[in-house]
Amino acid sequence: MVDDVVADPPELLGIGKASVFAGVSASTLRRYYAQGKIPAVRLPGGSLRFRQEDLVVLRTVNLSVPEGPRGVGR
Repeated sequence: MVDDVVADPPELLGIGKASVFAGVSASTLRRYYAQGKIPAVRLPGGSLRFRQEDLVVLRTVNLSVPEGPRGVGR
Protein backbone atom coordinates (compact mmCIF):
# COMPACT_ATOMS: atom_id res chain seq x y z
CA MET A 1 0.00 0.00 0.00
CA VAL A 2 1.30 3.44 -0.95
CA ASP A 3 0.64 6.30 1.44
CA ASP A 4 -0.56 9.51 -0.15
CA VAL A 5 1.50 12.50 0.85
CA VAL A 6 -0.71 15.32 1.99
CA ALA A 7 0.82 18.71 2.55
CA ASP A 8 -0.02 20.43 5.81
CA PRO A 9 -2.55 23.19 5.26
CA PRO A 10 -1.25 26.70 5.86
CA GLU A 11 -1.83 27.87 9.40
CA LEU A 12 -4.83 30.15 9.55
CA LEU A 13 -4.96 32.73 12.32
CA GLY A 14 -8.01 34.52 13.67
CA ILE A 15 -8.05 38.31 13.77
CA GLY A 16 -6.67 38.51 17.33
CA LYS A 17 -3.67 36.25 16.84
CA ALA A 18 -3.06 37.60 13.34
CA SER A 19 -2.95 41.21 14.54
CA VAL A 20 -0.51 40.34 17.34
CA PHE A 21 1.68 38.39 14.91
CA ALA A 22 1.65 41.23 12.36
CA GLY A 23 2.22 43.93 14.98
CA VAL A 24 -0.87 45.94 14.07
CA SER A 25 -4.27 46.40 15.67
CA ALA A 26 -7.21 44.21 14.72
CA SER A 27 -8.98 47.22 13.17
CA THR A 28 -5.92 47.99 11.05
CA LEU A 29 -5.79 44.40 9.85
CA ARG A 30 -9.50 44.51 8.96
CA ARG A 31 -8.94 47.78 7.09
CA TYR A 32 -5.99 46.32 5.17
CA TYR A 33 -8.18 43.37 4.19
CA ALA A 34 -11.02 45.66 3.07
CA GLN A 35 -8.55 47.71 1.00
CA GLY A 36 -7.16 44.57 -0.64
CA LYS A 37 -3.72 45.00 0.93
CA ILE A 38 -3.73 41.53 2.50
CA PRO A 39 -5.69 38.40 1.57
CA ALA A 40 -7.86 36.50 4.02
CA VAL A 41 -10.30 33.63 4.11
CA ARG A 42 -13.84 34.49 5.16
CA LEU A 43 -15.56 31.64 6.97
CA PRO A 44 -19.28 30.92 6.48
CA GLY A 45 -20.06 32.67 9.79
CA GLY A 46 -18.27 35.82 8.59
CA SER A 47 -15.05 35.46 10.59
CA LEU A 48 -11.77 36.27 8.90
CA ARG A 49 -8.76 33.98 8.92
CA PHE A 50 -5.31 35.08 7.77
CA ARG A 51 -2.48 32.89 6.51
CA GLN A 52 0.63 33.30 8.60
CA GLU A 53 2.78 33.41 5.47
CA ASP A 54 0.81 36.46 4.23
CA LEU A 55 1.34 38.21 7.56
CA VAL A 56 5.11 37.76 7.52
CA VAL A 57 5.55 40.49 4.91
CA LEU A 58 3.27 42.87 6.81
CA ARG A 59 5.14 42.13 10.02
CA THR A 60 8.51 42.75 8.39
CA VAL A 61 7.38 46.07 6.91
CA ASN A 62 5.68 47.15 10.13
CA LEU A 63 8.73 46.41 12.29
CA SER A 64 11.00 48.37 9.96
CA VAL A 65 8.97 51.60 10.33
CA PRO A 66 10.50 53.74 13.07
CA GLU A 67 8.07 54.83 15.75
CA GLY A 68 7.70 58.58 15.97
CA PRO A 69 6.56 60.70 18.89
CA ARG A 70 3.54 59.22 20.71
CA GLY A 71 3.25 56.35 18.24
CA VAL A 72 3.20 58.46 15.06
CA GLY A 73 4.48 56.42 12.17
CA ARG A 74 3.10 53.12 13.42
